[in-house]
Amino acid sequence: MKKILIISLLFICTSVNASKIYLFKNKNDTFLTKDDKYNYKDYILEQNQILIVPPENGILSNDIIKTIDYKIVIEESSKNSNINDIEYNETTGSFTYIPNKNVVGEVIFKYYILYDDKKTNESNIYFYVKNTPTSYTVNYFDINEYKIIPSVTKKTSVNLDITEKSIKIDGYKVIGNNTITKNMKLDKELNDFNFYYEKVPNTGI
Repeated sequence: MKKILIISLLFICTSVNASKIYLFKNKNDTFLTKDDKYNYKDYILEQNQILIVPPENGILSNDIIKTIDYKIVIEESSKNSNINDIEYNETTGSFTYIPNKNVVGEVIFKYYILYDDKKTNESNIYFYVKNTPTSYTVNYFDINEYKIIPSVTKKTSVNLDITEKSIKIDGYKVIGNNTITKNMKLDKELNDFNFYYEKVPNTGI
């Protein structure tokens, strides 16, 4: 009866301990990390889109680990990767990516796992942020808001700071600022640049 009880207790302890291990060791009893590509190729992040990845799809989901005593370390690896843009759980591998303003293109972070005063191989975490287009209009009005010349429509990317300069129009001079800077939005009406002019007095010369 005692032997049966001891065996039962061992089985329970082993099961409880095993439930804390997120992944399994490979045949060579070594650690291995593999690259992770999120929203890549098939689906691409929009500018300033936030990506939330749960543990089941997290950094460790395709890695091999043999212990519960470890820590994930993520570092910058490309011109678009900013360590302040990613918040992650160093044991579960879940993370939230909040891209920095105006990031466009490939974003790469590198990561490894620390265990027993050692570190695994380095792997990469990939994102791709596409350039979302928007348009803006430059208008040239007189002081009474009548158009002096036709408007000019241009195209750029959202969340970019665009500076437009006034142009020289015969017989008129600019009222107020000669340059205007705006942050581009998907709402086209917010992107209009309006320059105002008044007629130059005719001196009769």
